[in-house]
Amino acid sequence: MKLGGLVHSLNSAKVPMTTRLGWGDFAKEMVIDAMRDHLGAFAAALAFRILFATLPFLIFVLSVLGTFHQEALVSRLFDLVALAMPQPVVALVQGEFLYLTQNEARGAFTVGAVVAILVALVVASTAFRSIAEAMNMMYGVEDTRPMLRRYVLGVLLSLAVAGLLVVASVLVAYGSDIGNAVADAIGLGSYFRLVWEVAQWPVLIVFVLLAFGLVYYFAPDVEQKFRYIAPGAILGVVLWLTFTIGFLLFLRHVHVYTSVYGALAGIAIHMLYMYYTSYILLLCANVNHIIEAHSPGGKRPGERTFPVEARSGPQV
Repeated sequence: MKLGGLVHSLNSAKVPMTTRLGWGDFAKEMVIDAMRDHLGAFAAALAFRILFATLPFLIFVLSVLGTFHQEALVSRLFDLVALAMPQPVVALVQGEFLYLTQNEARGAFTVGAVVAILVALVVASTAFRSIAEAMNMMYGVEDTRPMLRRYVLGVLLSLAVAGLLVVASVLVAYGSDIGNAVADAIGLGSYFRLVWEVAQWPVLIVFVLLAFGLVYYFAPDVEQKFRYIAPGAILGVVLWLTFTIGFLLFLRHVHVYTSVYGALAGIAIHMLYMYYTSYILLLCANVNHIIEAHSPGGKRPGERTFPVEARSGPQV
């Protein structure tokens, strides 16, 4: 079947929330918009900035954990990281960070930790600007927000997203222990433990979903509604989880990256993972824009606010 015939066949089914947009035209528009808006370049810039924000942020988090004598939690988190990195790289990084954590446990909260979090917030704010610039290009608008507001919004959004992801990581690392402690405290025993083992994963997904939703709501300089950011947020989480599982399986069974990058394999893997995560984030933001542009009550490209008739109706 030729490409035109495939598109025509897919167009027999319409995309939800839109009037006349078929799945074939939707996919075609996705590809065209991704190329026109240079999503690959924005994803690369975003991954680069996230990498530089991650290291000082980790130093700060480990300093806090060390101050409160939580070396066990650090070890548990590194056990999860070990699934996605070569063992020699894990051993090297784990040794350095555990040494930092143990030093903090023996001493006071250091000035270095404060500097680390300040650097992380500044760099994370520039990462937010990359996301905002990409999404403003998708919506066809210029960012008119004052520079100070953009920096403050970037810092607050970075803290909120990082907090959600840290809580999600703690749930993965210590979910069973938390469930056991709560079960013992309220006396529900094995029944609560069973429910918790199942429930902690939907909770984790909700936290990641909120992280996507916050970015899609606050990043572009346009008026937003929940119904127009929900499709991309849901699809983004599904694609990200699918990619993450596939990426972990690939790393566990294919070891060509160590022969190509050697001792730098860990950094290369982290950059690759961040690049595709960033691309998924931006691609699903484009999903929101396309669906809204073809929705009767949505904004058209270049519009910052909803049509008057849409604003006068029920707000979602």
